[in-house]
Amino acid sequence: MRDTISGYEAVDYIVRVMAGQRLAATLRASNPSSYLNIKARGSSEALFNGSIEGNVGDVIVPSGGDYVVEVYLMRNAARRGESANFSLTVEVTGGDPGNRQPDFADGLSGGPDFWEVANVQPGDRLNVRARPSSQATTVARLRNGTVLRNLGCRMNGQTRWCRVERRDGSAGGWAAGRFLVESGG
Repeated sequence: MRDTISGYEAVDYIVRVMAGQRLAATLRASNPSSYLNIKARGSSEALFNGSIEGNVGDVIVPSGGDYVVEVYLMRNAARRGESANFSLTVEVTGGDPGNRQPDFADGLSGGPDFWEVANVQPGDRLNVRARPSSQATTVARLRNGTVLRNLGCRMNGQTRWCRVERRDGSAGGWAAGRFLVESGG
């Protein structure tokens, strides 16, 4: 798709997706302040936030329904009345409607209530991030053996990210699942 946006204008593309399918979107724009978000229709929380993660979004959708790929200009450019010509490529692949992406925090799906930080190199710490992306801001750094409450996991590209927090509610954010093992709490 090709289009133009200017100022505070945004364009929403609605895509119907089945649970477990991969929704990928790539934005190419004439203005470097142009970004895309991917979110469930009616939700204010983005599954993919382009201003943090770049202009190639790739998510496995947790449930079937309509999803929105939103193209917009950052406030700095919008305030100046700038515009952008863009092309957007959207691709939906894979998935099995009977094979929903599991929420590992749900005990009925076999996931644990608690994780323990493991397999981090000696002397290093696990980065807990503000969003499920290795480019997101680090909000905490935790040592091997730290026990964390499991608030659910999801895929972002090829990486499983888990939303976690300490038992006292601190250090909340997203951690790469490869550094988490099941814990009794």
